[in-house]
Amino acid sequence: MNKKFSTLLVGALLTTSLGAFAQGTTAVHTNKNEIGHGITLRPTATASAAVGSDITRFDADKLYQLTDADGKVLIQTRNYTTGELNMKLVEVANAPINASLWSVKVNDDNASGISFTLINKETNLELVYSHVNATLFDVATETSNQDLPTSILEGCLTDWTWYTTDNQGNTPFAFKPVYSYFANRDSVVVLQKNDDDEIIAAKYSHDIAQTHVQAITDAVQLKPVLAGGIILTADDLNRMVDIQYDGTFGIVSAVTPNTASPLLTEKFTAVELNATDFPVVSTATATEAVRDQLGLSDTPGADALVAEEFVYLKNAKGEVLSVGTEFYSSLSKELPLVLLEDAPTRVAIPDGTNLTAGTWEARSLFRFTYYPSNDSLFIEPMNALPKNPASSLWQNPDFAFNSVYNDLTKLHTSAAATPGAGLHTAENGQVAVRIAYLTEGKAVITAKNTETDGGIELPGSLQTKFTFKDRKFDYLTRAKVDQGLYFIKDVATGKNVVDNFIGRLMLDAATTAQDYNDMPATMWVVKTTGCGDVPTVAVYNREYADEVFEGQLYTDATGTYFINKNYDSFRQKELLNEDTYTFTAVEDNEAKTSVRHGYKYLNSDDLLYTKYYLNYNLFANQELYLNVTEDKSFAPTPGQATTYELIEAKDVPVEDEEAIDVPFGYGAEIGLPQLARTAYVLKVSDKNLIDNDKVYVYLVSPQGKTPYYKAMTKAQAEDNAADNPKLGVFYLKADQVKGDEICYVLVDINSGAVLETSNGWMQAHCEDGVGEMSYLPLNNVATERASAFAVIKDDRPLYMDLGEIGKNINIFRARGTGSEFLFEDSNNQSNAPQVVKDFGYLGMTAEKIQPVGKESTKALYADYVLSSSDRMPQYLFVVRPDSVKDGKWCNTHGYNPNCEHEVDYNGYLAGSFLINLTDSVKSSTNMLNNPDVYKWQSYTRLGFVEGVHQVDADGEFLYILKDGKKLADLRTKDGVLDPRDLYNEAIFEKKPVDGLHKNYAFSLRYTDDDHKDFLLESNLDGVSHVASFKGAWVKIHNGVPVLAEYTVDNGNHADDDQKMQELINQAQIFNLEDTEDFATSNEGVSTSTVSVIAGEGKITIQNAAGKTVTVSNILGQTVTVQTLNSDNVTFSAPAGIVVVAVDGESAVKAIVK
Repeated sequence: MNKKFSTLLVGALLTTSLGAFAQGTTAVHTNKNEIGHGITLRPTATASAAVGSDITRFDADKLYQLTDADGKVLIQTRNYTTGELNMKLVEVANAPINASLWSVKVNDDNASGISFTLINKETNLELVYSHVNATLFDVATETSNQDLPTSILEGCLTDWTWYTTDNQGNTPFAFKPVYSYFANRDSVVVLQKNDDDEIIAAKYSHDIAQTHVQAITDAVQLKPVLAGGIILTADDLNRMVDIQYDGTFGIVSAVTPNTASPLLTEKFTAVELNATDFPVVSTATATEAVRDQLGLSDTPGADALVAEEFVYLKNAKGEVLSVGTEFYSSLSKELPLVLLEDAPTRVAIPDGTNLTAGTWEARSLFRFTYYPSNDSLFIEPMNALPKNPASSLWQNPDFAFNSVYNDLTKLHTSAAATPGAGLHTAENGQVAVRIAYLTEGKAVITAKNTETDGGIELPGSLQTKFTFKDRKFDYLTRAKVDQGLYFIKDVATGKNVVDNFIGRLMLDAATTAQDYNDMPATMWVVKTTGCGDVPTVAVYNREYADEVFEGQLYTDATGTYFINKNYDSFRQKELLNEDTYTFTAVEDNEAKTSVRHGYKYLNSDDLLYTKYYLNYNLFANQELYLNVTEDKSFAPTPGQATTYELIEAKDVPVEDEEAIDVPFGYGAEIGLPQLARTAYVLKVSDKNLIDNDKVYVYLVSPQGKTPYYKAMTKAQAEDNAADNPKLGVFYLKADQVKGDEICYVLVDINSGAVLETSNGWMQAHCEDGVGEMSYLPLNNVATERASAFAVIKDDRPLYMDLGEIGKNINIFRARGTGSEFLFEDSNNQSNAPQVVKDFGYLGMTAEKIQPVGKESTKALYADYVLSSSDRMPQYLFVVRPDSVKDGKWCNTHGYNPNCEHEVDYNGYLAGSFLINLTDSVKSSTNMLNNPDVYKWQSYTRLGFVEGVHQVDADGEFLYILKDGKKLADLRTKDGVLDPRDLYNEAIFEKKPVDGLHKNYAFSLRYTDDDHKDFLLESNLDGVSHVASFKGAWVKIHNGVPVLAEYTVDNGNHADDDQKMQELINQAQIFNLEDTEDFATSNEGVSTSTVSVIAGEGKITIQNAAGKTVTVSNILGQTVTVQTLNSDNVTFSAPAGIVVVAVDGESAVKAIVK
């Protein structure tokens, strides 16, 4: 027999032995392949036949099976729960045909040789692995006898080394290992298998694997072969070889016939041979006489036709496809395919044909063989006998003409045919449906012997190629979601996937009072876990760091989804596999760059001097603030009645516990900032700007009453222990917006015993209309409105600002109906028992009492510290001020000599400067070693020392004369200081003036909201800081100004009532007024009428209309030159020290902030 014919029958033995396989991996089975997201995959019910021929070259249009030396084929398998793909070597009978087919793409870079990309027909996924996730071995390892996990198909290794050529001429490809180098060829991933024949992506160094991975003795070795032909059952046909689960199918021809044929125009359903529709043929297996007439065998075999291999086709009307009995109208004698109105047993045998019931039935039965490698169908009728075209007689009509009885000449004879091999000839091809050409050159569909000029896989044998119509493979589309920060929205509801206050998943939509850009709990971090164009990812909540998905994302027209059935519970913090989501990148810069995103953060320096209102966010009433009520509870009421100080949560509720800069969330792993949050204790303020009544926000739980927050002191909390008072410690969590303000929920993290810093304990909640602030659990739902507050800064300044232009002032305190003034006391008007003779102490005199001394006044000159901040302006208080402008200097000719040797001269303010005498300039000017001369009744006094205040390129400094030297003795003939003396360390001690607390720099601390009275704040080393309750202030003790020192910070709950009272209540409150008096007895202040005032990013020039002003930086580079057209002109200037020169005036320096 024809060898080509024998290969068609090999599949017969295999298809009869197939059973159903359990779902979980891709295997031959008939159950529906259902995975997550409600997706039903194609069936995997059609098994491979025995592998076909070896090949010698690769054809881009063909599909191949990859087989090993054991005859197993490589398939892609799918986990129907997770959707993950793996690979496995399986017996041919267990290999779903589509999963076993591979297209081969040959890549040649003309440098390193060729590589191969292998793409699976069923999944459209390459043979692809991630070198990152490959199984690493340190030595050459046999894995085929080990229970090792199979590798997941993912990643970026798609180019594989296999053969050195894609065309071996006449030599078939042999078995070869498949491997891929990476990391500059220093490492390699090679295909191996475990003890269940599952593929492992094994990773080795190049040195261990050796050249061509020859050291890996059990590397999987494969070769490509053609897939053997598969005899299709009716179910196979109706599934169109695993494209659909059931239905109809159509057939298409590569060559379109000129005459329409029902084979190509109809949609068919295949039906298995059965006794009802084919009562005679159905007995063929058991009845030898029937077999003899039809050329059938009772058992499958390479050279046999078996009745059960045949099916019949019917259309929607029930019409049955059959081989016609009348030729096409042509000189050529070709039979068409026709439609019978029903199964042949119910249709009369055409008159004159003399066909038997069996041969008549056989004309409507066809055997379909599918050739997977070129996706073609070979269709054989059981009987295509025509009448003798020469005589028009039906000869031997009781015999079938088919692939077994294929010699028509033995049938077209008047002699009776004899059953057996005599009716077959190897010279003729099989009898099959094919294209024939009529005498007129028209192509028609017919059934006859195939051509013998090529194999059946080539169009030449059938003059065409038959395939299933519309057998299109639709594939899942893997989604690429770049690593980054996203909002995730559920497509079905249009709502965002968010975490609630305890990190539980829910769907929610932002209200008009919310902006999800402020809330990291609404955002998701996508981290790439694989490589390649569409890598696997893991998805984490930005705030709560919960992983809600890890694996492969897919996409469709509506959005992105995944298919892992394990992800099925929001309650378990998992995205739902049945839902579709969209990923939208977060664009908000704050969300992407701020470490404080999502929670209110207040700079620790700001907390020292800033108070806040809590504005309740209620749409119906925007003017509600969280105020203390008459019974000391808290409730939103109209007006700004209560302000709060926020104190970082340190040493609460017990020592050494804190909630400062607590890291949280996920994102640093992909380069986003590590989020951090700080909790705060709320301290209730009053109008006193120095300190308050030490009242804090506590949660109390009285017997038989709902817990609520109450304003209490520490002592009150201790006295009411029965109410279980608990200090409120709050994260300020962003949840709502009010205009441009973010509104925060007060998340109490103090559970009573410890601080729940990981997230919190409860949320403070205002029940509208109840009048008390209680709490709610953090496990909120989407419909629940949280109580949120805008944190509004109370702009009350803590320090008095006298401006940046020096001025003469009087500082006084009220005394009955009169006032008492600070002044320089060089004559011991206080009658202190021990003083330094002629030393200028700070004294106090009554309003109408003139200080002792010729022309002495009460005036002090307030000299602004350029380095001080707007937060705490500082001043040097001076008597006998002498201002010298910038100019020129010559060591020979002196000040402004107008000579060729002159250099720049830096101006200054000289005079006697007020200092506190605690430990300032301990071994220097005007001082003796007896400390009692600087004390008054055990308190430290203040006094005046001569010095120079100067700003230069290095900063701002106070130079204090040493060893009893006098300014008057150092002045030159020009009345100025020689710079060589000023910078001589033997003469002057150089002290920084940098805006920090110093013994010689003073600030004016307000005491109340009237912004009139103040405390004169000095320095206590190591204690004083901005807005502190600790430090040193000027007080009047028995008529003498001294320092009141306070070293315990009441804000940290340590009480020292006596010293606090001393600080606030014992005559330290001052006021001031401008004065026309000079702060000197016999010398005026040498100031020009032109004023230069430095501000933030600007310079103001006063009283210089019509003059040209030049501003330069410290390097001498000109910033601007302007001619002023008024007496008050402001223009921008760079931050730092600048030099301002006005026509007719000496240049001066100024510090621009």
